[in-house]
Amino acid sequence: MTNAKYKYNKWRWIGAFVLTMLWGAPPSLAQEQCDAQGVVFGFFNGVQTTLPQARDARRLLEALYGPITPAGEPITYELFYNDTQGFADFVETFDQRLQEHGGLLAGRFELFFSATRGEGSWWTALTSAIPSLVGFLDDLFNLSRAALMRELTKGLGTPNMGEVAARHREQIDLWAGLQKKMLFLAHSQGNLFVNQAYAHALTRADANAVKVVHVAPASPMLSGPHTLADKDLVINALRLTGSVAPNTDEILPYLDRPPGLNGSRDLIGHGLLEIYLNSALATSGSVRGHVLAALRELDALPRLPWQPFPDFLPASGPHGPYPAAVYAPVVASHVLDRVEWQSSSPASWTRVDGGRWNLRPRTQEEWMAGGWENVYYVGKGMGGYSRCTWGVHPVDGWEEPYVVLQECVDERIPQRISLQPKLPDELIAHVGAPVGTVVTLSTMTFSRTDMGTHLNTRLVTEKDSPHARVRFFSRVLPLWSNGYGPETYWEEAYQESGGELLNPEAFEAWWAAEREHEAAESLRHERYLEAFRENERRRVLCEGTG
Repeated sequence: MTNAKYKYNKWRWIGAFVLTMLWGAPPSLAQEQCDAQGVVFGFFNGVQTTLPQARDARRLLEALYGPITPAGEPITYELFYNDTQGFADFVETFDQRLQEHGGLLAGRFELFFSATRGEGSWWTALTSAIPSLVGFLDDLFNLSRAALMRELTKGLGTPNMGEVAARHREQIDLWAGLQKKMLFLAHSQGNLFVNQAYAHALTRADANAVKVVHVAPASPMLSGPHTLADKDLVINALRLTGSVAPNTDEILPYLDRPPGLNGSRDLIGHGLLEIYLNSALATSGSVRGHVLAALRELDALPRLPWQPFPDFLPASGPHGPYPAAVYAPVVASHVLDRVEWQSSSPASWTRVDGGRWNLRPRTQEEWMAGGWENVYYVGKGMGGYSRCTWGVHPVDGWEEPYVVLQECVDERIPQRISLQPKLPDELIAHVGAPVGTVVTLSTMTFSRTDMGTHLNTRLVTEKDSPHARVRFFSRVLPLWSNGYGPETYWEEAYQESGGELLNPEAFEAWWAAEREHEAAESLRHERYLEAFRENERRRVLCEGTG
């Protein structure tokens, strides 16, 4: 049994047990439990938060506020994830600034982030050794703050942000369908999303059944009480560019602040776990007061007739088509670019049913007339050719008074090349010709693409090993002979360089987005199953009550 099946059967068994226990509950108890619709506690994360980090924050909220409301109703903790990413420009600028110091700090991104966590005793020693770094950290703080400002103020106009808001609406519809009361807590950029989510929730539920708590709001528009630290440098920077909510709490200076719930400190004063849920700071008490007040104030929704539960609809991937591979040019010791065929006896190609081309063999008359044929192998390390002539010689007294004589010279011919049944490049101009079309060619060119892009199947033996070889032969068919005369066979070592993938970052980014999408889909499906089970429980529980 797979883990997925086990989990499904486990929940199915538990659900059946719970339903069995509730089925026989006294009517008054069943009525009371049916009226206790419960609360969805939704968390809206801020910018540049990974899905694992957002999940950790949701679990911490659950640990802080518990499984039930002050009135004894169950709480379901839901993540309204915002996967918008910022700071790309900041990281690039930061890298450039690190390069400016003689390469001593090139690529050392961890220096900035460890400094913001207060691990900076090394910074004094570093600036003493490199005086040009004095003031460097302050400049970087300004850069990071500007990057945050840009991310927090660009609004919901981008396609990705629109998709995030759409996912949030879908989650709200799911829980509103279960007649749940809703409490939304948003941090940082999440406040831009929570205002839209709140407006949508009001179209699905009464205003008394939906509450919002804002933490470090980046938006001047508020849908509920807020908490904002006086030393939140990000929001203070936003205040310089426009209106923001007023400060509500004073916090300790950076050097006096104890670590937050994640064991880290935040110099910028904007972190959820480091600042706003840090029990040693006044902001934590303010946030807790707003949350508990909202839980007490939420009113039950009028109980509506139960509707069929909607199906789970997978979301499309947000990251676009799979990237095309771009490879560095291959530099090889032997490259067969093309084979050129020339003859005094033109080749006739006929278009037949199915779009195929047939090559007509030489007629008796053409053989009797005599002629010549040359084939050239063109490319680096190639330069081979095959030259043949033929003609008719009369013989007195023979039943057939002639003999066809042929003379050929093959010089440096690659052994593993075969042109059959390949088509010459010259037929490309006649790709749309009707059936019955005849094309006569005195010269035919077979390009490398037509013969096969990967030469390991056409030219080179053991191409992926250090023993890769190209095999050649030379031979002569003398006049008046029935077989070839002198023949020589040899091998040449094959070497190749280049060909590496030039855009691996595109694939890494695509797969990162794919993994992020799959994780988000898994979370959506997990929440859907939770809502489905809740719907079934309440449907059975409430159908028999008034």
